[in-house]
Amino acid sequence: QSRSHSHHANIIQLYSQQNIHFAIYDEHSIAFIVIALNHYILLSKIAPKLIKYTTPKMNTIFYGWKCQIMLRNMKQIFFHQTFYDLVFKPNEHASAEAKPLLHCKLIGDSDNEIQKMNQMFPTYPWKSGVLKGKEAGVFELDINILNGQNNVICALSVMTQCVAINDLYNFTDQSSGYKRFLFAYNIPENDMQIFRGIKGNIVMLDKQTNDCNIQSLYLYLSS
Repeated sequence: QSRSHSHHANIIQLYSQQNIHFAIYDEHSIAFIVIALNHYILLSKIAPKLIKYTTPKMNTIFYGWKCQIMLRNMKQIFFHQTFYDLVFKPNEHASAEAKPLLHCKLIGDSDNEIQKMNQMFPTYPWKSGVLKGKEAGVFELDINILNGQNNVICALSVMTQCVAINDLYNFTDQSSGYKRFLFAYNIPENDMQIFRGIKGNIVMLDKQTNDCNIQSLYLYLSS
C-alpha cells in the first residue's frame, strides 16, 4: 500500500525486516512496502536437497568462495555479476571500537577496474490502487555468498539507495563531468551472521543516456 507525499525534496528512508522492505518519507507518509524473497531462499524450500546452507567455522579458509551481486527493481536488472575466488583481507580502516572485519575487493577503484551496468541509473517504480510513483536511486540488492562446495553461506535481498557524492580527488570525475553515487548496506553489530555489509559506487557517465558503471565495490565479513 502506498501514499503520495507533498514534499518531493524529502529523502526516502528504507528499512528491511527479514523479507519485508519499507520505504517511508516521514511518520505520515509511506512510499511502498515490498515483500522480496531471495531466490536461494525459495529454492532451499522447494528443493532442500539441492540447495544447502552451511555456517563457516572459525579460521575458515575461503578457497573457492564466490559472490553473486544483483541490482534490480521488480521489472529490470541494472547489474548482475558473479565474482569468483574471493580474497579477504583485514579491514585496515575500521575504528578501534568496531568489531574486526574482513573485506574483499570485488571491483577496484581505478579507471580500468570498472564494470558496466545495463545503461540505466537505478529507479524503483511503485504503484498502489490509486497512486503510482518512481524513486530515483532506489533498488533491491541481492547478495549471495557460496563456498567452494556451492553451499550457501549467505543469501539475502535488501532495499537500498544511492546518494550523490563529490570526489574532488578523482581526476576522471572532475575532468569528464561524471556524477558519482555511493550505495551501502550494513548489518547491525548484534546480528550474528557472517555477512556484515557491502558498499560501492555507481558512476553516471552521461545524464542523457543514463550510461553507468559500477566501481569500488567491497564486501565485508566478520572475522
